[in-house]
Amino acid sequence: AVFKYRMDRERKRSQQWLSVILNSIGDAVIATDAQDRVSFMNPVAESLTGWSHEHARGGRLEEVFLTSDTLGDDIDLRTRHACILPSLGSRRGRSTKVLTSSTGDRRLIEANESPMRDDHDRPVGRVVVFRDVTECRISLELLNLLSQAVQQSTEGIAVTRLDGTILFVNGAFAEMHGGTQESAFGKNLSAFHTPEQLPLLDAANRKLLEEGMFSGEVWHARADSTVFPGLMHNSVLRDDHGEPV
Repeated sequence: AVFKYRMDRERKRSQQWLSVILNSIGDAVIATDAQDRVSFMNPVAESLTGWSHEHARGGRLEEVFLTSDTLGDDIDLRTRHACILPSLGSRRGRSTKVLTSSTGDRRLIEANESPMRDDHDRPVGRVVVFRDVTECRISLELLNLLSQAVQQSTEGIAVTRLDGTILFVNGAFAEMHGGTQESAFGKNLSAFHTPEQLPLLDAANRKLLEEGMFSGEVWHARADSTVFPGLMHNSVLRDDHGEPV
């Protein structure tokens, strides 16, 4: 009796710890029994599916976790960017699906399903872990789109630190200066100007930091020491707090 009491106490303690962990993690979790009836949902799963644990418990998983493999025309995924959403596929073992909640909201999710087995390796249910990746996928695609726009621009573009150290140049900038994108990284912008132009460049940089932008004609130097006039439009990049970076 003492042994049984201790085992029951340890089992309840383990269940409490497991419940706290599953209710605290950022991913949505749904567990089912062997008949695919919902036996557990954490708060994140409730929020994404629109089902409460009380209403979903005992219901069929496919009714609560309603997913499809196609976006459809009516999906509310910031439709102004819908044209650049990625095609559905899998990433790192997670399948990408569209989840439709009980209220009709549709979100892009990444999900992973695993079977649950007992000590005798018999199936006793499964667990579905998923997360909302709508905003993340849109942001990644927008970032990729902006990157391609910068890379394919016929205008030379350079991004530097405030001291002029180059962090990035696009192909047009590298080509007009007779070098490569890799060779420009880490150099100072002054390396692409003649010594005679450095005083003018310093004045342009001061105006840039004071007023936030500069526009004017400045001579540039190529890798072979030849020079050419360039019309520069420089502006300060700022972080989310408005500080120049």
